[in-house]
Amino acid sequence: MNEQAAQKLAAIFGGESWQSGGGIHLVTVRRSDGSMVVFSDEAICEYESEEAFEDADARAFISLSITAQT
Repeated sequence: MNEQAAQKLAAIFGGESWQSGGGIHLVTVRRSDGSMVVFSDEAICEYESEEAFEDADARAFISLSITAQT
């Protein structure tokens, strides 16, 4: 997602807009138990910890990919 969309989403969920590089922006929401929820254009992922996020080890995710059908 772009920076503006990430900032708006972060404001809604009380998270942080984060640039992961290459113009790709994510939104991270840290929970009180230490887990994280991360929003991107393609998915919403839940990570057990920040370390799990850094290791790309999601414990749950929802794909937001939409496939056009003809």
